[in-house]
Amino acid sequence: MRQDKDRGSKWLIAHHGDAILKLAGLTGFTSWRALTPETVAPRRLPDGLLEVQFPDHPEPSLVLIEIEAYADADVDRQVFEDVAIVFLERQRVPDVVSLVLKPKGRARVSGTMHQESPRRTTTLLGSWPVVCLWDLAADELLADADAGMVPWVPLTRTDLAPERLLERCVERISGVPDARERSGLLAVTQILAGFAYPKLRFWDLFGGIHSMIESPIYDEALAMLEEHLREKLEPQIREKLEPQIREKLEPQIREKLEPQIREKLEPQIREKLEPQIREKLEPQIESKYQKELQKELQKERSNWLRSSIRRTLEKRFGVEAVPAVDEIEDVARLDDLLIVAATCASREEFAAALAK
Repeated sequence: MRQDKDRGSKWLIAHHGDAILKLAGLTGFTSWRALTPETVAPRRLPDGLLEVQFPDHPEPSLVLIEIEAYADADVDRQVFEDVAIVFLERQRVPDVVSLVLKPKGRARVSGTMHQESPRRTTTLLGSWPVVCLWDLAADELLADADAGMVPWVPLTRTDLAPERLLERCVERISGVPDARERSGLLAVTQILAGFAYPKLRFWDLFGGIHSMIESPIYDEALAMLEEHLREKLEPQIREKLEPQIREKLEPQIREKLEPQIREKLEPQIREKLEPQIREKLEPQIESKYQKELQKELQKERSNWLRSSIRRTLEKRFGVEAVPAVDEIEDVARLDDLLIVAATCASREEFAAALAK
C-alpha cells in the first residue's frame, strides 16, 4: 500500500500539481510545470518540485512538495533537509507545500525547524505551511472545478459514509472528458481510498482491475517492473556469457602469437589484440545477450500475469487455483485472460474463454 500511495502521489504531482498548490492556498498563478529533482545529495530526493509562474513576479517560483503518509515528528526534519538541498542546488529558497495524509496518535507536524551548532554560535531556522488533509472539508474539494482535487477527498473531513463519499468522487471524475486522464484519476483515488479506509474494499466502484489496467499508473508500474528485472537479470546474463566470450577470444589470440616470442611477449600482445577482437565479437555476443534478456523478461511477465489472473479470480469468485492457466506461456494469451478474469460474469464464463 505504501508503494502504491507513493506512486499515486508522484502521478498527481506530475499531472495535477496545480491542484496540490490550491490545497495549500497558493492561487493566482498563470502556469506551472513539474521539474525533475537533480540534487547534490543523491541519498534523498524531494517528492516533487514545481516551477510556478505568478503574474506579480517576473521570475518563476520554485515550490517544493513533500507528501507524508502520517503525522510524525520526523516530517519537519525531512522537509527542512529538502529545502536545504534545493537551496544548495539552485541557490533559491523554495516555497513549500507539506501535505500530511493521516493523523497518528497525538503527533503533529509543526512546520518549523530550529537547529544550533554545539557551541550555539550558528543557528538555522525554517518555517513553512503544513496542510493536514483531515482538516479540509470534502465538500469544498468536490465543489472545485479542478478534478485533480478529487483523489485527495477520501482523506478529508466529511459526515458522509465512506461508500457515499467515494460514489461522489467517481461521479465527479466521470465528467473528465479525456479517457486516459479519467482512468488515472480513478486509479489514484482508489489507491488513496484504500489508504483512508484500509478495512474496506471498493473494487467494483472504481471499475475493478480493468480500470487499473487501462490507467497510466498501470503502464508506469509495468515499466518499473521491467526496469527492476533488467537491473536484476543483466549482471547474471553477462556473467553467464563471459565464458563464451573468453572461449572465442582465446583461440584467435593464440593463433596470432609467434611461438618463439610467445613466452616473452604474450602479456603485451594480449593487451593489444584482445580489445581489437572484442570489438569484432561483441556485437554478436550483445545480440545473444539481448535474446537471453528478452526470454527472461517474457518469463517474468508471464509469471506476473498468471499471478494476477489467480488473484483476480480469487477475489471475484473464490477460485484459489486454475491449473490450466499455469500451463500457458504466451503473454498475449495471458493478457487477454486477465481482462476476461476482470470482466466476466461468472467462473463458468472464464472457464469457457480458457477452453478456446
